[in-house]
Amino acid sequence: MNGQSALAMEEERYGNILIQVRPFNLRKTYQIRELDPTHIDKLITIKGIVIRNSDVIPEMKQASFKCYRCHAPFNQFIDRGRIMEPDTCSMCNSKQSY
Repeated sequence: MNGQSALAMEEERYGNILIQVRPFNLRKTYQIRELDPTHIDKLITIKGIVIRNSDVIPEMKQASFKCYRCHAPFNQFIDRGRIMEPDTCSMCNSKQSY
């Protein structure tokens, strides 16, 4: 059994499960003002009080398209918040197929 089908079976068995991580005894605890870009994508401990919070608004940087006829992929970087959908597939030359 490959990894994808095992993952699909596990998802089917358990559904959507919320996983929470509570790290204890990490070597260093940071204040919010001590954070810098080196801490991105790392598990750290922050000490402080939450006085306000808001939803995270994701910012898309790249759009991925796929031709429904030949399944050719096409990646487009976002320019000034606008996504330019390709008109014609470069592989099969079909129009409006993404």
